[in-house]
Amino acid sequence: MKQTIALGLMMVYLISLVPFIFGDESSSVGASADASASVDANASVEAGDDDDGSGADDGRDDTGDGDETGENENDDEADDGENEIEADDGAELEAEGDSSAETSASMTNAASSGARAGQKSRKEAEMREFKAEKIESMRLNNKERLEKIAALDKKQIERLAKLDIRNIEKIAELKKERLERLAKLNEKHLEKLMVRLEKRELEKIADLDEDELAKAAVLGRGRLNAMAKKDLKSIENELKKIKIKKVRSAAELELRDISKEDLEDAKERLEKARKGFAEAKIGLDASLKAYLEAKRQNDTNATFEHAQDYLIHAADTFIQHLEKVKARVLESENIPEEKAAEITAAIDAKVKIIAEIKADIEAAKTREELKAAAQKLREAWGDAKHIAKASAERAVEARLQGVTNRLVVLEKRLDAVLEKARSQNFTIDAEAELSVFSNFTAAAKDFGAQAQAKLTEALKLKLEGSKASREEARKLTEEAHALIKKAQESLKQAHESLKVIVKKIKAAVPKANLSAEIEVEVEAEAEASA
Repeated sequence: MKQTIALGLMMVYLISLVPFIFGDESSSVGASADASASVDANASVEAGDDDDGSGADDGRDDTGDGDETGENENDDEADDGENEIEADDGAELEAEGDSSAETSASMTNAASSGARAGQKSRKEAEMREFKAEKIESMRLNNKERLEKIAALDKKQIERLAKLDIRNIEKIAELKKERLERLAKLNEKHLEKLMVRLEKRELEKIADLDEDELAKAAVLGRGRLNAMAKKDLKSIENELKKIKIKKVRSAAELELRDISKEDLEDAKERLEKARKGFAEAKIGLDASLKAYLEAKRQNDTNATFEHAQDYLIHAADTFIQHLEKVKARVLESENIPEEKAAEITAAIDAKVKIIAEIKADIEAAKTREELKAAAQKLREAWGDAKHIAKASAERAVEARLQGVTNRLVVLEKRLDAVLEKARSQNFTIDAEAELSVFSNFTAAAKDFGAQAQAKLTEALKLKLEGSKASREEARKLTEEAHALIKKAQESLKQAHESLKVIVKKIKAAVPKANLSAEIEVEVEAEAEASA
């Protein structure tokens, strides 16, 4: 009777292990699912999407977490065509008018509809011609104003004269040194700074040297606006950490090049670990049920056997959970090779310890041996679960970083489409939405960077192993999780703005190609962060 009571007390102690694995599993799955929702909501834009304008990817194969992350990325980013805007004197814009004329029941109505369509087309052509004349007139007026500024040479005057009236007013009162530095920029960089910065911010940015000014001009709207609010010294320090990279797709911004074979291996590992975890959980539930029944019947031998079986399945769930996290890290292109190796080595070490304890559990012959093994398992998982949690969060953050990179590149593509439209005298009023889109993208990037720094520190502390360092690591991981949630929300908001932008572009220029791969300049970290 005493032995049965003792085994019962030990089992209560063993069952306390269950919330650890299921709690951690739930947290990890939840984080991955949130990441997936963000990816699905924000990964792409495709011109052919009829309603919300969202759809094209970065052109990579799906490397998601299947049912656990829900990610299903398609290879739609790059069309064969070039970044073109088709509009032959408004004919393409009149497709609907032509269609309704053809379906008209009356020949008279058809002729009338065709006449109206032709008249509308002529009016649009005249409007574009008028806009072109107005732009040329504005340029000449600007040139006259700029010629009065003695600091500028003829070439600089020609470059600045292409700015609109509001931008000319921004620079007219700038100091000579600032004006000269701005005038040395190429036309695209100059226009971006003029359009995106208020006068006070422009004055501050104009104090940067030529190279720093060129870097600032390449930044997205949100990134530039956030930086411009800081003091000059902070701006200079931040720009030093940035390098500008020319890319055709977001894949070129990935921190690690994973071969197709290694990626397939990681996916197979993940699937195997999922199945192993599911099987271990079934065994865990069954052994607990059997233990409780044996205890009810006061069967000492059966109680011991089912308690032992329960512990074996608990060890298996811990091991399979660690293997799942490891697989996610292995498939993450935005975790640097060195850091990925460090994380997987730490996970392997914990798997080895738990596997050795599992062997002790299987070899246990007495209640005392089983209780000692149970205590070792509890302690081992208490240590390993923190590494598993931080590593899983790091994999989620890496996935979000990939989404953010795609949006950064997408902003540049949208700029190219709008620039092409302006060159053909189409008016697309989307600058406000682009600023909102860029601000949310920049916020997501910043939240992600903060989370990454906290997780790097958390993993470092967890590897130290002391109780105090584990507690601090736990706090850092929780803070990182909250930042990841903020990044996810920012990406969702960016997507809402993106839908409005695409609708406006398609309304003005139906055949605008938003998914063509073109070379763009984007920000990249000077040194890959861990």
